[in-house]
Amino acid sequence: MRTMRWLGVCLAVVTWLVACGGGEDVTKARVRLVNASSGYASLDLIVDDARLFSAVTYGGSNDYLDVDPSNADSELRRAGAATALLTFTPALTKNRNYTVLAYGGEGALKTLLLDDNTDTPPNGKTRLRIVNAAPARWTSTSPAPTNC
Repeated sequence: MRTMRWLGVCLAVVTWLVACGGGEDVTKARVRLVNASSGYASLDLIVDDARLFSAVTYGGSNDYLDVDPSNADSELRRAGAATALLTFTPALTKNRNYTVLAYGGEGALKTLLLDDNTDTPPNGKTRLRIVNAAPARWTSTSPAPTNC
């Protein structure tokens, strides 16, 4: 009788974990948004006509959320706006993590899809990602700046 109670408790815990997100949906990709655009105080990310993230502030990000890789048509909008600033379709793979990096000044918004699936660094080490998203100030035909 005691064994049956424990089995019932274990089954209830497993059911609760799955219902509350304890298990990942391996058919979906996981996406987050980082707003690195000083030209936009806050951005919304719309995926497949649904607002996935709302009002992500400049310098801010959010937790990963599930996205169907086969329905990933996306838009970036000013927070609360109805019109798109930029439309794009990221190349997502199921059961993978990605960051959509929004960058560029007002009127020059761009995105970069970052693959967040890396190996765990060795013990006592960390991984650092550096993205040069600075706007170009000179062209290949002009002299390179000397006072950087």
